[in-house]
Amino acid sequence: MTGEFLKKMFHLMILEVNSPSVNFKKVLRILLGTFFLVLGISGCNKFNTNEIKGYAQGTTYSIKYLGKPDYNLKLSIDSMLSEIDSSLSTYKSFSLVSRVNNTDSVYQIDEHFYAVLSKSLEIYKTSNGSFDPTIKPLIDFWGFGDEKTQEIQYIDSLAILKILEQIGSDKVKIIDNFGKSVDILEKYDSKKEYFFSKPKGIKLDFNAIAQGYSIDVIAAFFLNKGITNFMIELGGEVRANGKNQQNQLWKIGIDKPEMNQNKRALKAILSLDNRSVATSGNYRKYYFTKGKPIFHTLNPKTGFPIYSNPIILSATVVANDCISADGYATAIMSAENMNMALNMINHNSIQAYLVYQDTITKEIKSYLSENLKLSLEEL
Repeated sequence: MTGEFLKKMFHLMILEVNSPSVNFKKVLRILLGTFFLVLGISGCNKFNTNEIKGYAQGTTYSIKYLGKPDYNLKLSIDSMLSEIDSSLSTYKSFSLVSRVNNTDSVYQIDEHFYAVLSKSLEIYKTSNGSFDPTIKPLIDFWGFGDEKTQEIQYIDSLAILKILEQIGSDKVKIIDNFGKSVDILEKYDSKKEYFFSKPKGIKLDFNAIAQGYSIDVIAAFFLNKGITNFMIELGGEVRANGKNQQNQLWKIGIDKPEMNQNKRALKAILSLDNRSVATSGNYRKYYFTKGKPIFHTLNPKTGFPIYSNPIILSATVVANDCISADGYATAIMSAENMNMALNMINHNSIQAYLVYQDTITKEIKSYLSENLKLSLEEL
């Protein structure tokens, strides 16, 4: 269509030039008009938006991308997600992490396990222990695990102290086949063998970071195929690259952290410029014991759900990769109090948006880090 239009325009210009009463100013206007029109056409994204939807990791995923439709993409994506599940899902008894949890010996790990464990240990250090992948025994105790544990009706402090003896990522390490410790910042080498070493009773749970990692794997797959304009969402975590069909940055809605929410209400709009975002919150997964709410976010150091005042209702983190955004959003929620969460944000230059509540006055407020103000708009 554009080619035919250009042919007609140049045909008109030739007629104009050959006219006995040629008007060179008019010809110049036609030339400039044609140039800017073509520039406008080429500046728009050429392809329509394609969408892929599916179910994985106990939730749904939705992917939008610009380009020629490729009906083989969904098959590849489902295969990748299934492979990651076979490594990291605690809900599958045959998964690698389940096998690791059920043994007290050194166990060989794969690339997915290595990537998520090394990032988890990194965030464990930078968050001063607020993010801890060895938290699984506590998750099971409080009734939020995959083993269909019951909601507790009586809080046994002595039992929690006993469980805390099995918590702590400083007790685990990655080793090579010679038994030498591996630097967690070392990039995975497919030519090497890696093993997970732990003391008796240690059990891992990657559910707070696995979805972010899965999104990064899919994003790398898209970029490798030359697809540069896309938005990947899995379980509410998002990674965006390039621009949408309107040639604008992808925009993401951030939910209001409201309990008993019948329909979705937005708290803010975020523009993502080749970035990832993850939100962690307490407002959808909780139960009551003797009138007191038991939130699913637990502090790995105290063994208890967070009861500080003010209490953080949700933490949204923006980062280059989704695994970092996912991990730090959980780390902020798991901090012992608001001040410790803010110290973590400032010390690590984290781009964060927090919604918190005074537990006495019930007043809800928000905190927006300075380095995120140009990208987020509160509603």
